[in-house]
Order: sequence, then C-alpha cells, then structure tokens
Amino acid sequence: MILVTGVSGRLAAPLGEGRLSAVARDDLAAVAVRVAAEAQADLTAGVPGRHAGRTYELEGVDAVDGQDLAAALAAALGRNVEYRPVSLGQARAGLSGLEPYQAEHTMSAYSNMGAGLLEAHGGDLTTFLPTPRPVRDVVMTTLKAALAG
Repeated sequence: MILVTGVSGRLAAPLGEGRLSAVARDDLAAVAVRVAAEAQADLTAGVPGRHAGRTYELEGVDAVDGQDLAAALAAALGRNVEYRPVSLGQARAGLSGLEPYQAEHTMSAYSNMGAGLLEAHGGDLTTFLPTPRPVRDVVMTTLKAALAG
C-alpha cells in the first residue's frame, strides 16, 4: 500500500476509520513450514493427514489504522506526523506513474480498508503460532528498512 507523505508532517491516505490486520511474512512462513512438516510426518507414519482437506484463515491478531500508521512514521522519522484522511479520488491522483495493476491493487486496498473489510475477526494463526508478531512491530520493521534503503 502506498501512503502519501511529505515534509508537511502529514500522512494523507483514504483509510477513513478502517483498520488493517496484517501478518508478518515470517509468521506465514513458519506456519507453512509447520504444516508441511506435519503433513510429511503423517504421510511417513501412514496415518490420515491432519491437514488434508483443511483451509486455514491466517489473519493478523491485531490491527492498525491511519492514526497508528502516522504514529509509526513519526517514531521512524523522529518528528511529528499527523494522519489526514483524503478521498479515494485524491489518492488515485497521487498514484500516477504506477503500473495500472499496481494502482488498481492499491485503490482496492484503500477502499477495502476504509470500508472496514481488512480487520480480522478471528482465524487460525494462533493455533499454529501462539505468539505472532504484533502488526505494529511489522510496520516499524518495514518502515525502518524502507528508510534505510
């Protein structure tokens, strides 16, 4: 997701009051490794596969909103950053230069978050990973990497 920022100290994005539940890639990888190892163990033991025919919802266990993202930016930049909601039209104008699929994906994410559709309400993540990384830690790690590179 692209967030519009600048020297103004504002994070302008069309997130409304929506929240996003995110999962760290490393957590998803850990779950995939566990499921694959257990499936292999079941196969080797000749027992029915405990994951056969199952679908798991690997949703984040906490969520961030525009205010949280602005606070994370402020911490990463070492200065005040304020969240200011903008319209989808204003955000779309700021995406010029992206490949069409990137702009459409970003607009879809903005729209779904703003509508409250990206906040998890349960899931199977903690069945496999009792202590997933908090989404705020994921955001901070990503911001620090982006600012360093």
